Amino acid sequence: MRALGIVFRKELREIVRDRRTLIAIGLAALATPIVLIVISQVTAKTATQAYTVGYSGDLPVGLDTLLTATALKLERVSDPAAAAKKEVDLGVVFQPTQIDEYYDPSRQSAQIADTRLQTVLGQYDAAKAAAALREKGIDPALLNPIPLKVHPLSSPVKAAGNAFLSFFLPYILITMVFTGGLSAALDATAGEREKKTLEALLLTPSPRSRILLGKILAVTTISLISAVAAIGSMLLTLWQLPLLGTRVTLSPLVGAVMVWLAVLLAASQQKVEGPDAIRLPDRNPLIVEADAHYGRRQEGRVSAMANPREIAQAVSGYDRAAQAPDSAEARWKLARALYFQGAYTGQDADSQRAIYEKARRVSEEAIRILQRRGKARNAPSIEGRSPAEMAALVGSDRDAVPTFFWAAVAWGQLALASGKIQAVRTGAAEKIRDYAETVIAIDPEFEEGGGYRVLGRLHHGQIRSRIGRQVL
Repeated sequence: MRALGIVFRKELREIVRDRRTLIAIGLAALATPIVLIVISQVTAKTATQAYTVGYSGDLPVGLDTLLTATALKLERVSDPAAAAKKEVDLGVVFQPTQIDEYYDPSRQSAQIADTRLQTVLGQYDAAKAAAALREKGIDPALLNPIPLKVHPLSSPVKAAGNAFLSFFLPYILITMVFTGGLSAALDATAGEREKKTLEALLLTPSPRSRILLGKILAVTTISLISAVAAIGSMLLTLWQLPLLGTRVTLSPLVGAVMVWLAVLLAASQQKVEGPDAIRLPDRNPLIVEADAHYGRRQEGRVSAMANPREIAQAVSGYDRAAQAPDSAEARWKLARALYFQGAYTGQDADSQRAIYEKARRVSEEAIRILQRRGKARNAPSIEGRSPAEMAALVGSDRDAVPTFFWAAVAWGQLALASGKIQAVRTGAAEKIRDYAETVIAIDPEFEEGGGYRVLGRLHHGQIRSRIGRQVL
């Protein structure tokens, strides 16, 4: 379960850094009020809009009054059938024995006008039949022995609006949920391959099932957050937006929410750096230039073999930046670049040993810089301390975690390149173990659980200590 939690937190952290996901969640919250406003306006307009009926012939007595009361505007035309195609919503020909109606079913306005006309004609026919029965001395109630009297508790316009919303809102909410989770799902799957981190993730000691479950839980969490944001904005909008109103008024609370979302979207446009992109207030331009080359280290690679040009320029830049006596950042970044140069540029065995030896040396220099910084703060020395004690003494330094991590990697790669006997003589096992455990004590999630992966490699390699015991 610990591995599941690490993967879950790692995925959430990467998803939150992805501005596409933040924009999707923000749009889900912003789009819902906009959609509701449009729906309310369309609903109100549809329910109260007057439709035109083009007619010819003689209108029955009193029918014009009923038609006008139901927002059907009468207009005399010479050819109702032709007028119903474009000019009016309905065409009606009143004849002595029947009424001919012409309308285009593909037009929504014609369908609504037809429904209204059918309702009015039904009421008119019932009234005429009742009047004829009264003239003959017959009670019209005989036609309706059990009368039904309807008492609507809300206006027809509001009822139409509620029906419209109940039909579309489920689709809107489903869309918003998928909108927030889609970017997160893509980043958690295809994004791993795009960022060239899939192989490293699969090499971790975490079981594949835990990795998969962690990713699923992270995507589900983001989808739920998107849904909550959409539902929250919808409720705020419904609270402020009466379906009968013609204007929208926002309370200070709703305004504050909208401003917060705007700030969130603006902030998401800024580039968010990963955990290894540790920056000092005044950047060394040599480090900035070397970072650019290191970021392009995968360009021109063939399978697992990288083009050595970019990484060589990165190493050169970090090497020059490391001339500064107190730059731990330049040194741990140099160790990181040297690791990539030795592992992925096709170096022979002797060159690899030289590269990893240099990485070990500069990483140890970085640790001594951390120690000097601690002394400047009147902190005790970290020499001879346990990993937990070292983490407590220098853990607040922004360079501490990457320095110890890449020092452990450098020692490990040098031990593999030099052989186990030489590794035992130099005490590589204790160094790797102590530095990796220090990383775990400060930040167990650094480099997606990098401290644990280093310990796993140490355990798998079975490097023995100088006193003959197997470490881990």
